[in-house]
Amino acid sequence: MVFDASLPATVTLPMARLIRLDLGNRTGRRDVIAVDSFFVSRRDVRGELEGGLPFRDNSVDEVFCYDVLQHIADLPAALREIWRVCKEGSLVHIRVPHASSTFTTWMDVTQRRGFTIEAFGRLGAYALAPFDLEYARLRFTGHRPEDAHPLRRLLGLVLEPLANRSRVSQYRCERWWGHWLGFDEVYVVIRAVKDEEELRRRRLLPRQRRQPARAQPP
Repeated sequence: MVFDASLPATVTLPMARLIRLDLGNRTGRRDVIAVDSFFVSRRDVRGELEGGLPFRDNSVDEVFCYDVLQHIADLPAALREIWRVCKEGSLVHIRVPHASSTFTTWMDVTQRRGFTIEAFGRLGAYALAPFDLEYARLRFTGHRPEDAHPLRRLLGLVLEPLANRSRVSQYRCERWWGHWLGFDEVYVVIRAVKDEEELRRRRLLPRQRRQPARAQPP
C-alpha cells in the first residue's frame, strides 16, 4: 500500500478529456458528470449507485463520492460497482462520517454506519473491489468547521494536526483515543487496482495454469 499523509486533499490526474463522476451531486464542481436520482441538469445523468451506474466497465477516470456510502444498504456491492467503472489507477474521493462520532453517525435516521481509515486501508486485499489507500485525513469538525461551536473549532486546531501527523498517528487515534472526543468525518482517496498481474501477485485472481507441453512428432 502506498500512503502519503502529506498529499493535498485534491489529488489531481493528468489533464486530458477525463471522465469524472460526482455520485450524489455534492461537490458543486463544473468539471464532473453528476449522478443523482433527483436533481440533475441536462448534462448530468439520472441514476443511483445501488441500482447500477450507467457507465461501461473501465470508462471513468475519477470519482467523487461525498456523503453517500453511509446510506448504502449493500456496501460491498456499491464498492464493486465503483471499481467496475473505474479505469486502472482511477482515483475515488470519499467523504463519510467517522465511526468515533456517534452524534454525526446517527444524527440522520437514513444513515447505516460510520467508517474508519483502517477499513479503507484494507481494501487492497479485498478481492471483490481492490483499492489502494492513497490519502486519508481525520476531520474533527467535518468539512464545514465554520458551522461548529467555537470551542470545538479551537480543539480541532490542536487535535487534527496531532491525529494526522502520519498513518501511524491516525491508527493510534482511531484505535486508542479518538472515540473519547469524536472525529466528525473522514476523507480518503483510494486508487483502483485492476492490473491482472498485480491482482494475481496479491492472490486476488486465480493464477494462470500452465499448458502441458505437446509432444514433438518424431
